[in-house]
Amino acid sequence: MAGHRTSASKEWLGLFDQLIDSLEKDLSYVNVAYNCSFLWPLLAELVFQERMAFGKIDDPVDKAIQFMRDNSEVQISLTELARVADLSVSRFSVVFKKKTGTSPNEYVLEMKMHKACNLLITTRMTVREIAQMLGFDDPYYFSRCFKKRMGDSPQIFRDKSAY
Repeated sequence: MAGHRTSASKEWLGLFDQLIDSLEKDLSYVNVAYNCSFLWPLLAELVFQERMAFGKIDDPVDKAIQFMRDNSEVQISLTELARVADLSVSRFSVVFKKKTGTSPNEYVLEMKMHKACNLLITTRMTVREIAQMLGFDDPYYFSRCFKKRMGDSPQIFRDKSAY
């Protein structure tokens, strides 16, 4: 993978390094649980990037996921995703949920929240700028979505991540 690594996977590897650093500093139950909540999506992203680096995507769900990644800054409709996957909307929804365990809309939102985590940790962008970058017109809605999924507001998440 080293020769084919994308900038996205380099970002995720940097986040993985930060996760390890955090665990080396504090092995309390709360910190371990907090950091482990990021491990599974992080590993899933790295595996996906590895698969992407070695050729054409033929799987309709993988095509849709790549489209989601390439267009994370805009709102994506289910119709658009189904078109990219070359399936009907209803068939795409069934196939996507079967493969990923979640709906396409939830997957997009989860992906955006993890990208937000990365941006909160690795940049000095404001919460408003991150919300806009990820296609949220309302930064308060973004903050509510973030807190619902991550357990903390974006600012508290950033503060906890800064050591």
